[in-house]
Amino acid sequence: MAASLVLTALLLLYHPASAQTPDNAAWGRQPGKDINLHADNDSPSGVWSDETTMWVANTFDDKLYAYALASGARDHAKDIDLEAPNYNSRGVWSNGTTMWVADGTEGIVYAHALNGGARDDAKGIKLHSDNDEPHGVWSNGFNVWVVDFDDKKVYAYVLRTGARDSAKDFNLLASNITPQGMWSNGSTVWVADVFRGRLYAYKLATGARDSPNEFDLHPDNGVPRGLWSDGATMWVTDDDGKVYAYRMPSSDPSLSALSVSPGGIAGFAADRLSYTVAVTHPVSTATVAAAASDAGAQVEIVPADADPATPGHQVNLSPGRNSVEVWVTAAAGNVRRYTVSVNRDSPAFFAWQPTRDLDGLGSDGPEIPRSLWSDGTTMWVADGDGEVYAYLLPDGDSDGGARDRARDIDLHAANNDPSGVWSDRTTMWVADESSDKLYAYTLATGARDSAKEFDLHSQNGSPLGVWSDGTTMWVADPVNAKLYAYALASGASDSAKDIDLHAANNDPRGVWSDGTTMWVADPVDAKLYAYALASGASDSAEDIDLHVDNADPLDVWSDGITLWVLDVDTKVYAYVLPDGDSDDGARDPDSDIDLAAEGSDLAWGVWSDGTVVWVADEDDKRLYAYALADGARDRARDIDLHADNDIPRGIWSDGATMWVADEDDKRLYAYALASGARDSAKDIDLHADNDEPRGVWSDGQTMWVVDLADGKLYGYALESKARDSSKEFDLHADNSFPQGVWSDGTTLWVPDTFDQKLYAYRLVSGARDSAKEFDLHADNSTMRGVWSDGATMWVADERDKLFAYRIPSFDASLSALSVSPQDIAGFAADRLSYAVAVPHSISTATLTATANDPAAQVVITPADADPRAAGHQVRLSPARNSVEVRVTAEDGATTSRYRVSVNRDTAAPFGWQPTRDLDGLGSDGIESPWGVWSNETTMWVVDFNDAKVYAYALVGGARDRARDFDLDTGNTAPQGVWSNGTTMWVTDAADNKVYAYTLSSGARDSARDFDLHASNSSPRGVWSNGTTMWVANDNPHSAVSERLFAYSLDGGTRDSTKEINLHIDNGTPQGVWSDETTVWIANSSDSTVYAYALASGARDSAKDIDLHSDNSFPQGAWSYETTLWVADADGKVYAYTLASRDRDSAKDIEPPADASDQASSVWSNRETMWVTDADDQKLYAYTLASGARDSAKDIDLHSDNSFPQGVWSDGT
Repeated sequence: MAASLVLTALLLLYHPASAQTPDNAAWGRQPGKDINLHADNDSPSGVWSDETTMWVANTFDDKLYAYALASGARDHAKDIDLEAPNYNSRGVWSNGTTMWVADGTEGIVYAHALNGGARDDAKGIKLHSDNDEPHGVWSNGFNVWVVDFDDKKVYAYVLRTGARDSAKDFNLLASNITPQGMWSNGSTVWVADVFRGRLYAYKLATGARDSPNEFDLHPDNGVPRGLWSDGATMWVTDDDGKVYAYRMPSSDPSLSALSVSPGGIAGFAADRLSYTVAVTHPVSTATVAAAASDAGAQVEIVPADADPATPGHQVNLSPGRNSVEVWVTAAAGNVRRYTVSVNRDSPAFFAWQPTRDLDGLGSDGPEIPRSLWSDGTTMWVADGDGEVYAYLLPDGDSDGGARDRARDIDLHAANNDPSGVWSDRTTMWVADESSDKLYAYTLATGARDSAKEFDLHSQNGSPLGVWSDGTTMWVADPVNAKLYAYALASGASDSAKDIDLHAANNDPRGVWSDGTTMWVADPVDAKLYAYALASGASDSAEDIDLHVDNADPLDVWSDGITLWVLDVDTKVYAYVLPDGDSDDGARDPDSDIDLAAEGSDLAWGVWSDGTVVWVADEDDKRLYAYALADGARDRARDIDLHADNDIPRGIWSDGATMWVADEDDKRLYAYALASGARDSAKDIDLHADNDEPRGVWSDGQTMWVVDLADGKLYGYALESKARDSSKEFDLHADNSFPQGVWSDGTTLWVPDTFDQKLYAYRLVSGARDSAKEFDLHADNSTMRGVWSDGATMWVADERDKLFAYRIPSFDASLSALSVSPQDIAGFAADRLSYAVAVPHSISTATLTATANDPAAQVVITPADADPRAAGHQVRLSPARNSVEVRVTAEDGATTSRYRVSVNRDTAAPFGWQPTRDLDGLGSDGIESPWGVWSNETTMWVVDFNDAKVYAYALVGGARDRARDFDLDTGNTAPQGVWSNGTTMWVTDAADNKVYAYTLSSGARDSARDFDLHASNSSPRGVWSNGTTMWVANDNPHSAVSERLFAYSLDGGTRDSTKEINLHIDNGTPQGVWSDETTVWIANSSDSTVYAYALASGARDSAKDIDLHSDNSFPQGAWSYETTLWVADADGKVYAYTLASRDRDSAKDIEPPADASDQASSVWSNRETMWVTDADDQKLYAYTLASGARDSAKDIDLHSDNSFPQGVWSDGT
């Protein structure tokens, strides 16, 4: 110190005046930025600024003086009073929170809180005994360098621990005889020299002189002390009470502007290096423009201009991702790369739609990266914060480097200084520099595995990089410049395999080997040194010199093709691994991973009201809101979750309430969507088995909740909150890692993380609908929630992004359907069947059908009878004319079939007159119509359920409520009805009576009632010729069940002479079939099929068929060629030969084991026979020739088709 003071005194007496003026305008003086120091600040030394305030140390004043950087005005409030014994302050540096001050007497760099100046001895650094004349101090946040005046040397220390890091020391030039302050931009370090009046420059990585960046100071700045720069201006303190300002040569490799047209870049910033632009599919070319911040910098855009004749740099675009690089080289030679991913929509169904992505929902990453290892898919980076972060490894098919938080590993509390990491794909070992130990963790779960841990050799005191071949583990030691070897299984030292490093490789860090060559990273030389693994001999031919930006390598890993090198600048640099080719060791920037820029805030569930989209975030326990159109944050709509709702998963809302699934509590928490307030009354507690809830979706009545562990959708009634197992279904076995869920009301989609796929299911039945499934984009690999507006499907990815996909329309509905000249009444898109009646004079109808979705296809059958006429022309025959309108949705698979029956009056006698039909009685209240009678003006219809007679105008069928009348309280089971125009008689099945009413008023006319015969105990229809009334009977227990009873209309006296007997045996008719000559009717009560002549109705008993005793309850019947099949309630179809009427058991059809015993009807296309089953709601199929089951042709019926009976087909 004495030498320093004496030399300084001499310099104050005599300093050779510099006659030089700056010969490089880049170092020109900027007197307008000079700062005149306070009179008390008369011995300035170190200087540092946060770019707003400048602090200047005063050597003998125990104080840091504060000034406004822009104006130079004193800012007393920010002065820092130093605590004794820090009275001889020299160099200063701060990280923005703590200020370090070198003391020239104590040999310590003291730490003080920047705000208030309180001493923090835990952060102080005790300097090496040789470093006893400290002056300038500077740090990159990892190491701290201290200039020594006496030794003409820069000493290096680890900032966090204060430990010496001698590998990064470097000696100053002999001519740099009186070194003082220092400052660095991370590449070049400048050191002030008092005697020379000059700033000397050195390469920080190597200590080599960097003479092009040196410059002589202004003659008045003759005693330079401290220095600091903002990158554009360099300030140098001087003993004359001033801080001098100089313009630095630009080392600015930044852009001032970057644009892409069309598409545009959102949020450009000079220090933001990665951008994404999305364009629609019609855009096939993009124009990229880039302007450097510094006019002296050079800009190059890759790929080359696709059309030099067009203004701007043209880039041809393919569907999907298109990578563009903008390289900026500063005047000082340093380089920066900006990347722009121009993502173009694809027109294919289910393809990625980047224009609809929501990107950048959050970011995180390591602050102090130490080591890395990969399994070829995931890259793990050990961080000084006690965590191992996971990233997707770049593979050329995606942008790579994305965070994979699910695979992060939280380290044990004692493993708080991780320095090296390696895994055998089952166990991960993490070296700890402080405890000299290798900690072990299970790779899949991150759980600690202490049984596999081992302590290092006593001399292996600073373990850094680690690598193993599966048998031996090598651990780098920078203190001894050596790789120590250990048996992996036992942890025992194996000194025979130790490797002594090359003399120049004296600061080893990360290590990696391909099994033949071992590479060892060295930050001093910015180099990877190579050694033969078997012998440990140096193999300089395989050495790799690292890129200039990769100046502080920490660790290294390779997949055998690309070699990644972790740098202290929180970036992983990529190189081509040596293989004997010309590109050995070349940079591979496409495979770089920018750790600081990537990350996620753990996005899970997603839901939108079509304007705002909410994303559940596990880390922050919040629902973040974004504008759906452009992804802009809408903070006013955020919802903070309840403290107990701390593991949010899927979300869904009905527009008023938002439900949020919580995995920990097995509950759906409810919130008011508008205010975010808790609405606990609407919470839904999940079933105990539904213990890993993921996505949720509801149709407004049922809430479905995906369960990850069970691979199942659980159902809950939204209103009552009770479980509804009838709505649940299991997911497909391949859908083994389900996450979110969304449905359009027909199809339900469930994303699967393992398969990167959206599986599709039919909502009603749970059956898989593979035609609507699609694979997700490669980058969308950790999908969570899913939501769609019907046209675009957004899939939330854990890595802070919503990916968008184009969904084809599944809409196969009509928006309009009309028939002319008689139009359709009551059209609705979900009503598929219509009837229209036209008079006989109309022989052609015009149909018009419009699809609800313009992309859907509409086909009308039969074909257009007159293509020249407007509309679709249909020729009409008398009676029923069936018209089919088939709509095929945009997806090409979803169809709807609308049927219109255009019914034309028949001119023939007894022909059907559809224009006179009364249709749609049920819509007017009639539930069970029975008897009907008309006076040719009004039609009356008896309703059994209502005990009421409804009136309609006979022409047109309009309701005539004034003529309705309610029946007597005793007339509770009305059946037949007849009137003579004055009195109306109504039979009653409950009390065997015919009730009389006055037709005009509906009043009871009990004088004209009459009781029926005791055998006429189930009266049905009734008719009279004005004198006699006949009443049908339907009581199988009556001795005269098959009879029309006759009564005198005047008085009700029975007249048996006029009664009509039906065939007594055929009292319970069921199935019917005819060969157009004979008609056969199956009778359920006596196991007989009765035969009648079709033309006359006369019995033809010669053709009767007595059924087998087991065929005791026959139902439907059908025949082909010589065989008649009769379905039985026992689930079996029995076969008979028509000609002989004998059983033909060889042609019987047995039901399957899983069928019920409710076979009720049959039909066949002459190859396959289908049999209805009422219990199973199913049509079972059989090969007609053999009776063998043909399950591939089974048909599951719709849930509404719950009690099937008859079946018939037209073959289609």
